[in-house]
Amino acid sequence: MALKAFTNNNSVELDDGSGNIIYIPKTSFDFNADGGGQYTLFNNHKKEESRSAAFGDITDSGGTPIGTEAQVITLLTGFSPAGGSSPAEYAEFHLTTTPEVVALNDDGVTYTKIPNMVLPIGNGFSVTTGTLKYEGTGGTFLINGVSDLEVNKATGICYALFVNGSEVPGEVTPHGFTNQSKIENISITAIGVLATNDLIEIRARTDASAMTVTITVAKLDVTFFQVA
Repeated sequence: MALKAFTNNNSVELDDGSGNIIYIPKTSFDFNADGGGQYTLFNNHKKEESRSAAFGDITDSGGTPIGTEAQVITLLTGFSPAGGSSPAEYAEFHLTTTPEVVALNDDGVTYTKIPNMVLPIGNGFSVTTGTLKYEGTGGTFLINGVSDLEVNKATGICYALFVNGSEVPGEVTPHGFTNQSKIENISITAIGVLATNDLIEIRARTDASAMTVTITVAKLDVTFFQVA
């Protein structure tokens, strides 16, 4: 199967044609020679983000094969920051401990901040009391979010990305829980623009009003990768 491997500003893009393109910061990109002409390209900080292919199946962005195995190795080696590219800005923003129990506002409208979010890995970001601060020069980011959670009532739950205290339009994940106390998965992929000193929070709300709703978050990971 053909694998497109190419750089786009500060990221390496891996596209195997499945529709699930992987964006890896150049500072996190690496590859292994698996033997027999096979190669695995991966994110050093998230090893599950990887693609494997024979060297003859690795192509440029237009689908043209790179060429010989030596030419493929030269290409992949050149993807690293040592080639002169500036380091990509990125953040892995997630809960420090799980499960995290959060009581939501009972008016069915107001969002509640998810506390205890931390930044174990990042470049161009910092975190204070669960709020992510962007300290870079500005850019466009690929944003991936995934969460496993359960709710104590059968109701609708919505996560949202807030920047500088305001909900970002389109960056929300409405999800209806028909069964209480059953763990379900919510995910979102989006493109967003960040400016210097933007403050970022993950918040949640319920559709229900006049009732006590709590969520138990088993997992909450949000990643930001600069793509332009």
